[in-house]
Amino acid sequence: MRIENYIDLNDKLGVSGLFFAVGSFGVVDGKARYERKDEGEKTTFVYADGKVHLVAEFEAQKNGVVVRRDRFYNGGAETTEIYSLLSRFSLTGNEYEVYTQYSGWQHESLGDWQRLLTQITSASEGIRTCDGAAPVMAFHDLYTERNTVFHLLPNAEWQMTARKFPRNDRERVIFECGFYDRGLRLSVMPGECIELPTVVFFTAESKTDLDAYKLHEWFLGEYPRRRLPILYNSWLYAFDEINVDELICQARTCADMGIEAFMVDAGWFGKGKGWWNQVGDWEEKTENGPCGRLSELSEKVRELGMSFGLWFEPERVGPDTRAISEHPDFYIAGRFLDFSNPLAVDFIFGEISKAIDKYKVGWVKFDFNMTIPYDTSGNAFYRYMRGQREFIERLRKKYPQLYITNCAAGGGRMELGQAILFDDFWLSDNQGPTEGVRIVKDTIKRVPP
Repeated sequence: MRIENYIDLNDKLGVSGLFFAVGSFGVVDGKARYERKDEGEKTTFVYADGKVHLVAEFEAQKNGVVVRRDRFYNGGAETTEIYSLLSRFSLTGNEYEVYTQYSGWQHESLGDWQRLLTQITSASEGIRTCDGAAPVMAFHDLYTERNTVFHLLPNAEWQMTARKFPRNDRERVIFECGFYDRGLRLSVMPGECIELPTVVFFTAESKTDLDAYKLHEWFLGEYPRRRLPILYNSWLYAFDEINVDELICQARTCADMGIEAFMVDAGWFGKGKGWWNQVGDWEEKTENGPCGRLSELSEKVRELGMSFGLWFEPERVGPDTRAISEHPDFYIAGRFLDFSNPLAVDFIFGEISKAIDKYKVGWVKFDFNMTIPYDTSGNAFYRYMRGQREFIERLRKKYPQLYITNCAAGGGRMELGQAILFDDFWLSDNQGPTEGVRIVKDTIKRVPP
């Protein structure tokens, strides 16, 4: 793939350039001049004006896949603010259909094509990266039948926009992606580097499956996966009604069936009945539920040759918890752990580590059942998500054999950026066979199976 087919630096139509950037530094648009450097399969463009440095790095991979990694540097002596920061692509032709995916609880990865008449925008609507939409956008040229697919690896609240521009009796289609700029006020310290979401793009023969094998082979080559064990999860047996004797009976049957990991889901922690308002206190129930017998259950599961698993929701806290009463400054809006706060990250890392050590946990399922639609700090959750990544990487370093499943009320953050961190996804809370097959089929268009 020639990247020249997807960029325009001549500004003839007024919508060229590699970026659209707006901030206290001014505007960087089509008139920016870039220095180009080619090294083998990698091409780098650099724009620098003394205060703002923008870098766009394109690297060709297998099957015609191109990976674009962009960075913003504050080269000045004062803190600057970013109001909009988008990677820009220019498409030939002007008649397209555009493929996007909606994402919501029990409707994960629901995709379809629509005609591009004016503008189509797909964006995450909250702290979970697939709140409302999934980070994929594909273009079908109605004249040439050519397809181009763009995948985003979010590291913040994101947006993808296709626009048709009329210029000088001609029309140009521009694709832009990056930070969701609704209320964006991202402060950048002198010398600080801000990474935009990575973009992966390629041409596709198939309009049906978007040549997903190209994405799969690239991703699995860059980020090799562990083998998925055969898992058993207690949730659909009796939900949060945990009975240790019954679970031990189930564990024996699971071992006979060849199951390799046995998970105790929500309901094992806190005080009293009901788990929703007790999320955040990661100590087992003693009055009901496990009744202090969780270590016994773990030992039995491991004696039967299976890994023992526990469910956590590290990013949320219930109102009836010791955690929120003792550390209110660790939480956003009294509900969500502030992963941009290193002290808050240290706290949750310590709490979950204690449970992993005490119950000899080999598999964790991290859930995330609520969302915040707007980042009042103006960071589009960029610093929050950086803290979340560092938290998972820290767990990996301390527990290299720990198997980690990503769940967010089903597929609330089921995307490639999170796939780098986690071993697998809980695809959906929908266990219906027909819709379940549909979710798998559409999800593997943008995430390897």
